[in-house]
Amino acid sequence: MKLWRVAILALLVVGCSSVDKTVFETFPPRADDASVGIHVSPDTSPDVLRSAVRGTPPGRPIGTIVMKSRTAVTWKEVLTDAKVAAREMGGDAILIEDGEGPEGKATTFTATVYRR
Repeated sequence: MKLWRVAILALLVVGCSSVDKTVFETFPPRADDASVGIHVSPDTSPDVLRSAVRGTPPGRPIGTIVMKSRTAVTWKEVLTDAKVAAREMGGDAILIEDGEGPEGKATTFTATVYRR
């Protein structure tokens, strides 16, 4: 039942994108201005690597985020929405697992949320 509520809230938060969150462990949300680290796996698109740390974040995985957009959006927009979702889940870092779209933009995005 909680996952259903989280999915509905996520859809309301992100306008053009749909966000599906799967929660492994429940934690209180982080503050709206809390820092969320961006990490990437070695095979992630070079467009994302410029603003991200390579490798797994410290802590343990607490859930996943899958974002889909009908139109391609910039990585900056995707990462902004992903940080909001991670904060709502109580996370302080995300590991980008996969992203697709035209150069410099994304239509799909998958990440694991971590908490220290």
